[in-house]
Amino acid sequence: MSKIKKALKRIIRKTEMENLIEVLSEVLSPTDLQSLLLHVFEKRVDALAPNEIFKQYRQNRFVTPCAVSQREIVRLDNEIYQALPPKFTAIEFSPVIALGTNHALTSVNQKTVLSTIRNVEVIADPTTALTLEGARIRSELLAKNCRSSERVRLSTSQRNLRLQDFRKIPGFTQHFRAFALATAGRDIGHEKFERQGLAEHLGFYLGLLTRLKGRDWITKNVRVDISDIRITERIIAHYDVSREEAGRQTQNPDFDIFRSHGVPLPSNVSDLDGTVKKAAASLEIEKPLEFLGIVSDWVFPRLKQRFPKVAFGFDLHRLAGIGYYQNLCFKVTAENSRGERFPLIDGGMSDWTQKLLSSRKERLLTSGIGTELLAKKFTAEKK
Repeated sequence: MSKIKKALKRIIRKTEMENLIEVLSEVLSPTDLQSLLLHVFEKRVDALAPNEIFKQYRQNRFVTPCAVSQREIVRLDNEIYQALPPKFTAIEFSPVIALGTNHALTSVNQKTVLSTIRNVEVIADPTTALTLEGARIRSELLAKNCRSSERVRLSTSQRNLRLQDFRKIPGFTQHFRAFALATAGRDIGHEKFERQGLAEHLGFYLGLLTRLKGRDWITKNVRVDISDIRITERIIAHYDVSREEAGRQTQNPDFDIFRSHGVPLPSNVSDLDGTVKKAAASLEIEKPLEFLGIVSDWVFPRLKQRFPKVAFGFDLHRLAGIGYYQNLCFKVTAENSRGERFPLIDGGMSDWTQKLLSSRKERLLTSGIGTELLAKKFTAEKK
């Protein structure tokens, strides 16, 4: 039994109200529940002394200030926006978003997001905020032309808060700054949206890392890996793997459902050769593998020409992104001056605008770079 379920049983026993959860979550209207909780917290706050507030400030990991100087973060943001093509509109979002946004779009557990009693939640992912704005603009375009394929390109730099305990994961913190892109549009056939969108996003990020090398942020041995999350979804279903367990292990480098189940598919490869295709046939994942081949055959040569020192390949064991990405996804990793490798950039295709606009023709590519991680781990060492 989880800690939360144990706590709920204890609360119900203590209050002697067997239907307490149902009353709060189903019987009371959102407005009435909000009024009740506002009153409860008002009374609790009245009882707090200043020294208790100070204690929380020093101990609560959710309110601890960022370890990176704000000057550094602003300076890095400025470099990013100088490099960003003007066709990407820059959005300054509210720190909160509609309650349930992340769960409705990405299926992440609501326990990982800070919900508030005002029927909003603190932004945990800048790409979902970009998605809502992109869907709003796309809806206006579709109102004028129901077949509009005009692309909406948006960007933002946002501080995000997540409730998972990241203290044991190097480089991760409870709240962090990230820069994100979103391209929303319509399916125009032949994987054209996916190919062009991927080349555009990756081209920007790789160009940015090149630019930053001359401005105090050093990245070495940069590697781009693309994946199709449908491969992992197929393995999870075929071997009856717990999706909940798989979701908890996405940041665990020692957890590999492919190796643990003896799946005959290599992990990181530079090309989709006969060995890979033979394994794909036995696992019935030919379609996503063919999709990766079509995309990479168009995107990789164009990027290799611009960035000859970057390594390009495929991560066929990718776990991060189940229930989040729809098919195509990518990650960019790099080493710092001390030889430590970190994932810096992540992105992929999702069905979020399809859900919001009730149209299977809608397409969405989102991506992000951990700017705070970049500032913290990749700043050139002072001589």
